Amino acid sequence: MTVQKEKGKESKSLVMRFAEDQRRLWTSPERIRFSDAEWLVPAGGFAAALFVTDRDASLHLSRDSKTIHRYNTISNAGAGALMGGAGGLWLLGHVRHDRHSSESGFLAGEAVLNSLVMVEGLKYSLGRERPFQGNGNGAFFQGGTSFPSEHAAAAWAVAGVLAHEYPGPLTKVLAYGLAGAVSYSRVRGRQHFPSDVSIGGMMGNLVAQEIYTRHHDTELGGAAWRSIGEIVRGDGVPSPSRSGSPFVPQDSARGHDSSARDLWRKRRTAWRRDLWMLLWRAVRCGCSNRNLQGRRKSWAEVRIAI
Repeated sequence: MTVQKEKGKESKSLVMRFAEDQRRLWTSPERIRFSDAEWLVPAGGFAAALFVTDRDASLHLSRDSKTIHRYNTISNAGAGALMGGAGGLWLLGHVRHDRHSSESGFLAGEAVLNSLVMVEGLKYSLGRERPFQGNGNGAFFQGGTSFPSEHAAAAWAVAGVLAHEYPGPLTKVLAYGLAGAVSYSRVRGRQHFPSDVSIGGMMGNLVAQEIYTRHHDTELGGAAWRSIGEIVRGDGVPSPSRSGSPFVPQDSARGHDSSARDLWRKRRTAWRRDLWMLLWRAVRCGCSNRNLQGRRKSWAEVRIAI
């Protein structure tokens, strides 16, 4: 009876943990700092470029049924190998009483589950057609299930956790290489557009970073997982450009604060304008011509709205 109660409490704890992880993941935009624009703007530009070239890239791929079948088999096998490897680590850890292996497999599974919940929610909400559906433009809100890719999300989620639990070069090459092969095969198998696998893989990796950072036991080993924003900002890494003398004349300090505030306002306005422009371009490129009729706006109108 006592064992059953303990299992019940553990199950309830896992459910609450999953719910809290989902809450933090869906509300993560609230924690974006304005300095994150240093990597969000380039990432948005890259995504917009992919949306623009999705149709052309898909048209140049082979339509041979054997080729498509081969790449679909590769993508399924690659994703299965990563998730199966994570499950094997968890099982092996329990058999050998190896807490590090058990945690690695469990966190990888958690990362996959959380990323798939988010991906599936977006997939059925956005309804993008797959490359072989409709006219091949990848129109949104047409009842499709192309964007984002769940194969890529799951593969990159597992790869991210394993690459940080076992931060050796061989592990990283194998994990990320296999995840990259899955993403590439989904495009060559005409199941997804390049933007689908890119956004899906990024989502999976970011979800894995959140899960690993919150639940990883540092006493078991593994490497710290710095976020993209921390890497770009150089948080936690000493930099000569950030160092200086603490002894600054008072008048000079006031002038410096004033000029810094003015510079910050100008940069904030510029980043805001660029973000709106990239978002507008992505929406225009992602929607079909039929969806755009009656809704087109000039960039001048968007700029006035800003």
